[in-house]
Amino acid sequence: MTTASLPIAFWQLLYPWFANSIVARAVQLSLIFHAVASNTPSAWVSTMLAAGATASTLMTVPVGRLFNHWGPGPLNRISSYFCLAGTLGLYLFPVDFDHIYFSILIWVLVGQSLLFTSVASYRGMGGLFTSKQRLVAFARMNIVSNLSDIVTPLAIGWLFFIDPTFIPIVSGLLGVTNFLVPQPKIVPQSVNETPAASLSLFTNLKKVLVTRPVYLAILIGAAIHSILFVFDLIIPITGTGFNLTSTQVGTILSTLALLQAVASTYLSMKPFPSETLFNHFLEVLFLGSIALLFAFMTQEFLSLLIATLIIGLGFGMIQPLSMSLIYHHTEQASVGDAVSIRLLLNSLGAFVRRWCWR
Repeated sequence: MTTASLPIAFWQLLYPWFANSIVARAVQLSLIFHAVASNTPSAWVSTMLAAGATASTLMTVPVGRLFNHWGPGPLNRISSYFCLAGTLGLYLFPVDFDHIYFSILIWVLVGQSLLFTSVASYRGMGGLFTSKQRLVAFARMNIVSNLSDIVTPLAIGWLFFIDPTFIPIVSGLLGVTNFLVPQPKIVPQSVNETPAASLSLFTNLKKVLVTRPVYLAILIGAAIHSILFVFDLIIPITGTGFNLTSTQVGTILSTLALLQAVASTYLSMKPFPSETLFNHFLEVLFLGSIALLFAFMTQEFLSLLIATLIIGLGFGMIQPLSMSLIYHHTEQASVGDAVSIRLLLNSLGAFVRRWCWR
């Protein structure tokens, strides 16, 4: 599937997800920078992060059900409103330690934006494509996500250094562009046409748990989501103990994101056949896990960088493979809840990680 052959709906799903993710991430980074500048205690920063994760956990399944009724377009519109509300709050409200509750409110708002746009994009892409094309679409989404992970922190850090008020202005302008993109013409499966069992989350959870590739894709995909966050967090903290410079720490983190993009690019160019998805999923999981274990045992820059190269390649493939497995092995009536369960576990993992950070 070449870029020229991609349907218009692909771009109509990709751009709002990309723009909303950038805006939400920019607001979150700005809040973190403000917290550091105002000497906010780590316990309060953890509370802010946990509040956003809690809200996302509670709303994951309801948002998935909203997709069944409305499709991706309205969900992306709601996500854009959350983004604009967050950027407006960043511009109007004080966000220092003395006004930490404003920061918590803003963090929750942009967290909801990420949730709505993630459900809209992944569910929309899954319904738009089939088989290998779906894997290509997820891989290309992963490429965009990895590249933004490299560029966004640098750009927001630079803007914050020049003038923090630039961040909500630039973010707001980017968020407004979402309203210029036509809504994709993807008709969600009607609830009235869906078997009654699909309306029960617990019934669909049972179906998911008896399908080995699906529950492994959900559990392992969510686990990798958490592990990568921990890796991003531990490297800067332990870097000083290993006598790593800030440049070396930055190189390791950028390498992780870059190699994930490389792995996703490979998948988008040479997608695996549907019948071999699960085997490749287990192979890259084993490769990435061995490299991760080695990374936590090493104490020098070069060996840690080599391990990071392998981690990035392995885990960069797991993300699109896990989502493709969910769609390939789940009954059509239960796909929505299977995806929601995956995103729900992501949020639960974020909740546990951020409270443990305290």
